Formats: sequence, C-alpha cells, structure tokens
Amino acid sequence: MPVLYISEAEVVRDPAALFNHVRSGYEVVVEGEGSPIALVLPHGEKEPSADAEYDAWFVAQIDQALADPRASIASEDVEAYFAKRRHAAALKIIGMTG
Repeated sequence: MPVLYISEAEVVRDPAALFNHVRSGYEVVVEGEGSPIALVLPHGEKEPSADAEYDAWFVAQIDQALADPRASIASEDVEAYFAKRRHAAALKIIGMTG
C-alpha cells in the first residue's frame, strides 16, 4: 500500500484532501514539527507490526498455554501461597525472623 506523508498544517488547511487520499488507498502519515503524529489507514487495514516474527512467537506461546491439558491451580491456592510469602517478607523486613 502506498504511503503518503503530509504536514499537520496541510491537514488543517484541507482536511477533505486527507480523507480523499485514504479513500484512494494510501496510508497517510501526518507529520508535525518533523515527526510523525498520526497514521491514518483505510478502513479494514491494520497497522503493520514492528516485529511480526515476535508477534507470531507470542501468539504461539499463548496458544500453547491455553492448550495445556494440565489442571490449573485454583485462585484461592495462589492467593494463600502469596499471602504467606508477603507475610514472611514483611517479618523479614522488620527483623522478626532470620
């Protein structure tokens, strides 16, 4: 998809032109003071990922975790375990235990 760079001043001066470019299939990068401040994409388009390989790896990790057949740990058990750890840490901080 073609990319078009325009200034913020151009958008303020003629906002209809921005939308005409987008309707024509352009990704429009709006720049203000030399840096990008907005990306306008045609409807249905998603911003390309900065690191598609990482995204694919991350999605695979989530899918693997969701498909894990092992039983999950009850939230009450997790809460009790960490409550004990917090209590032990607090006692250690105030010097009541070694």
